[in-house]
Amino acid sequence: MYICTATEGTMAEPRAADKSDLTIPADKRRKVRAQFDAEGVTISEWARAHGFNCLTVYRVLAGSVKGKRGESHRIAVALGLKNAPSATRLRPNVTD
Repeated sequence: MYICTATEGTMAEPRAADKSDLTIPADKRRKVRAQFDAEGVTISEWARAHGFNCLTVYRVLAGSVKGKRGESHRIAVALGLKNAPSATRLRPNVTD
């Protein structure tokens, strides 16, 4: 069983240089964190239940990753921080 430690999951805001390029506004991230508190669910619990790396969830909520692609994007969508992708796929289905 993997448990995020306090040092892994620090919620420090990103450096000033990174703030102008965030795709997920800080107020949205704060609301999601408040929802975790209100419902009594830990971020690590939620991450495990949804099959995500808990450190990546902490990073999305801290704003240190933008959630533009890959797991961080899937996390942002699952948390309601970003809209679900449209039905249009950019990558074609490759069949042999």
